[in-house]
Amino acid sequence: MNDRVLMDSVLRLAGGMENIKQVEHENGKTVVELKRSSDMNLSAMDVAEMEAEIHASKSGAQIVLRDEASDGYQALSAFLGIEGEDHANAIGSQEAGRTGKRRKPFSIMHFASDVFRPLMPALLGVLLIKFVLLTFVLLDTLDVTDIVDMNSTVYVVFSSIADALIYFLPVLVAFSTARRMNSNPYAAAGIGAFTLYPAVAGVMSGEQAFSLFGVDLVPVSSFYTAPLWVILAVVGAAWIERALGRVLPKGLQGVLPAALALLVMIPVMLLVLGPVGMYAQNHLTETITSMMDKTPVLTIVLVGAFYALLMLLGMQFVVVPILISELVTNGSMMLLPAFTVAVMGQAGAAMAVALRERKSDHRRLAYWAAGTALIGFIEPAMYAVNMRRRAAFVSALAGGAVGGLYMGLLKVKTFALGSTLGLLELPLWIEEGSLNLLQGLVGMALAFVSAGALAFWLLGRNVQPRNK
Repeated sequence: MNDRVLMDSVLRLAGGMENIKQVEHENGKTVVELKRSSDMNLSAMDVAEMEAEIHASKSGAQIVLRDEASDGYQALSAFLGIEGEDHANAIGSQEAGRTGKRRKPFSIMHFASDVFRPLMPALLGVLLIKFVLLTFVLLDTLDVTDIVDMNSTVYVVFSSIADALIYFLPVLVAFSTARRMNSNPYAAAGIGAFTLYPAVAGVMSGEQAFSLFGVDLVPVSSFYTAPLWVILAVVGAAWIERALGRVLPKGLQGVLPAALALLVMIPVMLLVLGPVGMYAQNHLTETITSMMDKTPVLTIVLVGAFYALLMLLGMQFVVVPILISELVTNGSMMLLPAFTVAVMGQAGAAMAVALRERKSDHRRLAYWAAGTALIGFIEPAMYAVNMRRRAAFVSALAGGAVGGLYMGLLKVKTFALGSTLGLLELPLWIEEGSLNLLQGLVGMALAFVSAGALAFWLLGRNVQPRNK
């Protein structure tokens, strides 16, 4: 069913545009909420042979379309002038004409959150597996139990189950973005998989210069596979596919647009991002190192505030040499606690979103995301929850700054590099004869509480009163 037929069918089934309240995208489904169930025209389903679920009540009704059957969210929201769940009643104002309401501006952060949401069940599932495995490792480190042999085949298999999805996350993000754009998802997966390909990874190993058409590129594969860059590359590929689809004869449509999208967008992505990464590697690293020598407290505050932004841009690699240098020189690291409080800030903001959220499925997702952030996995909280609400994302950054200030003033340190940045790595904070671990816990709590309190207050200002 093409977009036009889909929209006509939904309008007939809904009983007209004036009966549509809003369009949402939830758990891989497009949900059309209606004002009155009595106005529906159920015979339209038989005429259009449309697969849909109908949920009716006295207060309204819902039409639920499976995305794998229709891919309808983008087409419907664009046609009806709605951009997401915050625009309830926007269709009524569009139908009225001169009510003064305007279409919500496009937000890349909201779009990225929409891309991540369908991935959350699988991502949260593998993070739960990692949590269990890391808990066993922690107990083994503390000599509580030796239930896990980390060299055993069983541990390797179960650990790889979780790590494989995280390793191939760029492919999944590209696929989800293409589904959101109604473009070729398999061509998009090629964009996400490009830097993971062994030959490309070998060139990016840093053993030799990495350049394209004479332009030097930063040899850090994780930079190019940052979700934000993958999303933008797939969006660009979708535009190329659509533009070519309008001008190419039917015999060339399908295969040629996908091939050209890959041939154009991957080199463009490298040529645009490569010099940016080189500049960050050469200058941002030097800047942070210099600031740590001169104003360590201010540096830790800024890193605590903006580490999430570094992750969003894929630039967290610039701080790795600084951490290694700190550890080799001093035997400890003052910068790593700043990363941890940044993660705690994201956890606190996600918890506030969960407490403010009215929809049960969104609330459940936010609780899970907050929990995984507490154990050190920031992606669900940052991408799927906080980036959807500007107030929550800003509050998370502010919480990281507050926690960073405390950590910097008390010179809290960690004494080894771990695999996560959460509560499971607390043994790395232990220093015999000092309060370093306790001070670290206080700093984490400050980041979590301050981010959560600020987000709860800011989100409360935007809550609309319930209709009586």
